[in-house]
Amino acid sequence: MNQLLADCREMLSEQVHYRDLLYEMTRRDLLIRYKQTVMGFGWAIFMPLVNTAVFSVIFTRVAPIDTGIPYPLFAYCGLLAWNFSASTLRSSVTSLTSNAGLVTKVYFPREIFPFSAMFVSLVDLVVGSSVLIALMIWYQVPPARFIVFLPVVVAVQVVFTAAVSLFVAMANLFYRDVKYILEVVITLWMFATWVV
Repeated sequence: MNQLLADCREMLSEQVHYRDLLYEMTRRDLLIRYKQTVMGFGWAIFMPLVNTAVFSVIFTRVAPIDTGIPYPLFAYCGLLAWNFSASTLRSSVTSLTSNAGLVTKVYFPREIFPFSAMFVSLVDLVVGSSVLIALMIWYQVPPARFIVFLPVVVAVQVVFTAAVSLFVAMANLFYRDVKYILEVVITLWMFATWVV
Protein backbone atom coordinates (compact mmCIF):
# COMPACT_ATOMS: atom_id res chain seq x y z
CA MET A 1 0.00 0.00 0.00
CA ASN A 2 2.81 2.41 0.87
CA GLN A 3 4.52 1.64 -2.44
CA LEU A 4 1.29 2.38 -4.32
CA LEU A 5 0.95 5.75 -2.57
CA ALA A 6 4.58 6.55 -3.28
CA ASP A 7 4.11 5.69 -6.96
CA CYS A 8 1.00 7.88 -7.15
CA ARG A 9 2.81 10.78 -5.50
CA GLU A 10 5.73 10.41 -7.89
CA MET A 11 3.41 10.33 -10.92
CA LEU A 12 1.50 13.41 -9.75
CA SER A 13 4.70 15.34 -9.01
CA GLU A 14 5.98 14.43 -12.47
CA GLN A 15 2.77 15.77 -14.02
CA VAL A 16 3.15 19.01 -12.07
CA HIS A 17 6.79 19.26 -13.11
CA TYR A 18 5.84 18.94 -16.81
CA ARG A 19 2.76 21.19 -16.62
CA ASP A 20 4.22 23.63 -19.16
CA LEU A 21 4.52 20.82 -21.69
CA LEU A 22 0.92 19.83 -21.00
CA TYR A 23 -0.15 23.44 -21.57
CA GLU A 24 1.76 23.64 -24.86
CA MET A 25 0.41 20.30 -26.10
CA THR A 26 -3.14 21.37 -25.25
CA ARG A 27 -2.61 24.70 -26.98
CA ARG A 28 -1.17 22.94 -30.02
CA ASP A 29 -4.12 20.53 -30.20
CA LEU A 30 -6.61 23.41 -29.91
CA LEU A 31 -4.87 25.29 -32.71
CA ILE A 32 -4.75 22.19 -34.91
CA ARG A 33 -8.42 21.47 -34.31
CA TYR A 34 -9.76 24.98 -34.94
CA LYS A 35 -7.16 26.91 -36.92
CA GLN A 36 -8.41 26.36 -40.47
CA THR A 37 -12.11 25.96 -39.76
CA VAL A 38 -14.83 28.40 -40.72
CA MET A 39 -16.78 27.93 -37.49
CA GLY A 40 -13.86 27.56 -35.06
CA PHE A 41 -15.19 26.96 -31.56
CA GLY A 42 -18.67 26.94 -33.08
CA TRP A 43 -18.16 23.22 -33.69
CA ALA A 44 -18.16 22.71 -29.92
CA ILE A 45 -21.67 24.16 -29.92
CA PHE A 46 -22.93 22.90 -33.27
CA MET A 47 -22.55 19.15 -32.70
CA PRO A 48 -24.47 18.98 -29.39
CA LEU A 49 -27.15 21.25 -30.89
CA VAL A 50 -27.60 19.02 -33.93
CA ASN A 51 -27.82 15.92 -31.74
CA THR A 52 -30.26 17.73 -29.45
CA ALA A 53 -32.45 18.66 -32.42
CA VAL A 54 -32.52 15.07 -33.64
CA PHE A 55 -33.32 13.65 -30.21
CA SER A 56 -35.90 16.37 -29.62
CA VAL A 57 -37.77 15.52 -32.80
CA ILE A 58 -37.71 11.82 -31.98
CA PHE A 59 -38.63 12.09 -28.31
CA THR A 60 -41.17 14.89 -28.53
CA ARG A 61 -42.93 14.01 -31.81
CA VAL A 62 -42.40 10.30 -32.58
CA ALA A 63 -42.05 8.72 -29.13
CA PRO A 64 -42.91 11.41 -26.55
CA ILE A 65 -41.11 11.23 -23.21
CA ASP A 66 -42.03 13.32 -20.19
CA THR A 67 -38.87 14.56 -18.49
CA GLY A 68 -40.34 17.24 -16.26
CA ILE A 69 -38.38 19.94 -18.09
CA PRO A 70 -38.36 20.91 -21.77
CA TYR A 71 -36.84 17.97 -23.63
CA PRO A 72 -34.29 20.00 -25.67
CA LEU A 73 -32.79 21.29 -22.42
CA PHE A 74 -32.79 17.78 -20.95
CA ALA A 75 -31.15 16.30 -24.04
CA TYR A 76 -28.57 19.07 -24.36
CA CYS A 77 -27.42 18.57 -20.75
CA GLY A 78 -26.83 14.89 -21.34
CA LEU A 79 -25.30 15.30 -24.78
CA LEU A 80 -22.94 18.03 -23.60
CA ALA A 81 -21.53 15.74 -20.92
CA TRP A 82 -21.51 12.77 -23.29
CA ASN A 83 -19.72 14.67 -26.07
CA PHE A 84 -16.99 15.60 -23.60
CA SER A 85 -16.29 11.95 -22.78
CA ALA A 86 -16.70 10.65 -26.33
CA SER A 87 -14.50 13.38 -27.83
CA THR A 88 -11.81 12.77 -25.22
CA LEU A 89 -11.78 9.05 -25.86
CA ARG A 90 -11.71 9.45 -29.65
CA SER A 91 -8.79 11.87 -29.44
CA SER A 92 -6.82 10.07 -26.77
CA VAL A 93 -6.98 6.58 -28.30
CA THR A 94 -4.51 7.61 -31.02
CA SER A 95 -2.70 10.29 -29.02
CA LEU A 96 0.37 8.16 -28.31
CA THR A 97 0.63 6.46 -31.69
CA SER A 98 0.19 9.69 -33.64
CA ASN A 99 2.98 11.35 -31.65
CA ALA A 100 5.45 8.47 -31.93
CA GLY A 101 8.23 10.81 -32.99
CA LEU A 102 8.07 12.71 -29.72
CA VAL A 103 7.45 9.64 -27.57
CA THR A 104 10.55 7.82 -28.81
CA LYS A 105 12.97 10.78 -28.86
CA VAL A 106 12.60 12.63 -25.56
CA TYR A 107 11.68 11.63 -22.01
CA PHE A 108 8.55 13.11 -20.47
CA PRO A 109 5.43 11.58 -18.91
CA ARG A 110 3.50 9.89 -21.70
CA GLU A 111 0.23 10.63 -19.91
CA ILE A 112 0.52 14.17 -21.22
CA PHE A 113 -0.93 13.21 -24.62
CA PRO A 114 -4.22 11.70 -23.35
CA PHE A 115 -4.50 14.49 -20.77
CA SER A 116 -3.98 17.06 -23.51
CA ALA A 117 -6.81 15.49 -25.52
CA MET A 118 -8.99 15.66 -22.42
CA PHE A 119 -8.24 19.34 -21.81
CA VAL A 120 -9.12 20.18 -25.41
CA SER A 121 -12.47 18.46 -24.89
CA LEU A 122 -12.83 20.28 -21.57
CA VAL A 123 -12.50 23.60 -23.43
CA ASP A 124 -15.26 22.40 -25.77
CA LEU A 125 -17.37 21.53 -22.71
CA VAL A 126 -16.94 25.03 -21.29
CA VAL A 127 -17.80 26.63 -24.64
CA GLY A 128 -20.83 24.37 -25.01
CA SER A 129 -21.97 25.24 -21.50
CA SER A 130 -22.68 28.78 -22.65
CA VAL A 131 -25.45 27.38 -24.85
CA LEU A 132 -26.79 25.42 -21.88
CA ILE A 133 -27.10 28.66 -19.93
CA ALA A 134 -28.83 30.28 -22.91
CA LEU A 135 -31.26 27.34 -23.15
CA MET A 136 -32.04 27.61 -19.45
CA ILE A 137 -32.83 31.29 -19.89
CA TRP A 138 -34.89 30.62 -23.05
CA TYR A 139 -37.00 27.93 -21.40
CA GLN A 140 -37.10 29.88 -18.10
CA VAL A 141 -35.71 26.97 -16.09
CA PRO A 142 -33.85 28.19 -13.00
CA PRO A 143 -30.93 26.15 -11.66
CA ALA A 144 -32.06 23.55 -9.13
CA ARG A 145 -30.66 23.47 -5.63
CA PHE A 146 -28.60 20.44 -6.67
CA ILE A 147 -26.33 22.74 -8.68
CA VAL A 148 -24.04 22.86 -5.65
CA PHE A 149 -23.05 19.28 -6.53
CA LEU A 150 -22.14 20.20 -10.12
CA PRO A 151 -18.40 20.66 -9.42
CA VAL A 152 -18.28 17.22 -7.80
CA VAL A 153 -20.15 15.61 -10.70
CA VAL A 154 -17.89 17.29 -13.26
CA ALA A 155 -14.78 16.28 -11.29
CA VAL A 156 -15.93 12.65 -11.16
CA GLN A 157 -16.63 12.66 -14.89
CA VAL A 158 -13.23 14.22 -15.65
CA VAL A 159 -11.39 11.68 -13.49
CA PHE A 160 -13.33 8.76 -14.97
CA THR A 161 -12.79 10.01 -18.52
CA ALA A 162 -9.08 10.54 -17.85
CA ALA A 163 -8.74 7.01 -16.51
CA VAL A 164 -10.51 5.44 -19.49
CA SER A 165 -8.57 7.61 -21.94
CA LEU A 166 -5.26 6.53 -20.39
CA PHE A 167 -6.35 2.91 -20.69
CA VAL A 168 -7.45 3.12 -24.34
CA ALA A 169 -4.34 5.09 -25.34
CA MET A 170 -2.16 2.41 -23.76
CA ALA A 171 -4.22 -0.44 -25.25
CA ASN A 172 -3.93 1.11 -28.73
CA LEU A 173 -0.15 0.88 -28.46
CA PHE A 174 -0.37 -2.91 -28.28
CA TYR A 175 -3.47 -3.58 -30.38
CA ARG A 176 -4.26 -1.16 -33.21
CA ASP A 177 -7.79 -2.58 -33.43
CA VAL A 178 -8.67 -0.69 -30.25
CA LYS A 179 -9.41 2.55 -32.13
CA TYR A 180 -11.96 0.75 -34.31
CA ILE A 181 -13.52 -1.17 -31.47
CA LEU A 182 -13.72 2.05 -29.44
CA GLU A 183 -15.96 3.66 -32.07
CA VAL A 184 -18.43 0.79 -31.75
CA VAL A 185 -18.22 0.86 -27.96
CA ILE A 186 -18.80 4.63 -27.84
CA THR A 187 -21.88 4.33 -30.04
CA LEU A 188 -23.33 1.48 -28.01
CA TRP A 189 -22.36 3.13 -24.73
CA MET A 190 -24.26 6.29 -25.61
CA PHE A 191 -27.49 4.42 -26.16
CA ALA A 192 -26.94 2.25 -23.09
CA THR A 193 -26.52 5.19 -20.73
CA TRP A 194 -28.83 7.78 -19.28
CA VAL A 195 -28.14 10.24 -22.12
CA VAL A 196 -31.14 8.94 -24.09
